[in-house]
Amino acid sequence: MGKVSVIIPVFNQAQYLQEAVNSAKQTEVGEILIIDDGSTDNSLSIAKKLEAEISIVKVFSTPTTKIEE
Repeated sequence: MGKVSVIIPVFNQAQYLQEAVNSAKQTEVGEILIIDDGSTDNSLSIAKKLEAEISIVKVFSTPTTKIEE
């Protein structure tokens, strides 16, 4: 059986992002894609942190999204 991809769309849901990623981390999951659609909270920062910590997480964002550091 092949691996599956999990897509997590995000818009201003920083408080739920870590839980969503933890829930998606299963044996059969090959990648978790976080798609930020211009969040104005710190969703993108959290997503980037998760990407750095978890090898199967990849983050994509709309061109208008700014990364807050």
